[in-house]
Amino acid sequence: MVSLTERSTLPFTAIEVEAMAARRALLLALETGFDRVILEGDSQVLITALQNNSYNLSHFGHLVKDIQYLASCFLEIHFSHVRRHCNTVAHALAKRANSISHYQVWMEDVPPDIISVLKADFLGLD
Repeated sequence: MVSLTERSTLPFTAIEVEAMAARRALLLALETGFDRVILEGDSQVLITALQNNSYNLSHFGHLVKDIQYLASCFLEIHFSHVRRHCNTVAHALAKRANSISHYQVWMEDVPPDIISVLKADFLGLD
């Protein structure tokens, strides 16, 4: 397991932020040597676009195309939609990004302030 938090400085739409986070996650997986990946996201629109592997003319289509290219670098990849309330760790990391000035990565670990969120996620608590 690897986790990352990175601040975005420009204003983007929610779907663009989700797509950029997915792209960054795949880049990190490649950088750290993963060859089998499950990418979970709570944007049904994005996950469906990635699963369909078709040409996308939406305003975020260039991001989808780039993510699909990165996906081709893995031996195995699955895109999975999860409900927002099941994606609390990702949202806690995203929220944390607002208070940092540079990106941070954790290997086999999470930031101390996210541990309670991770434990609740494992236990199925809200």
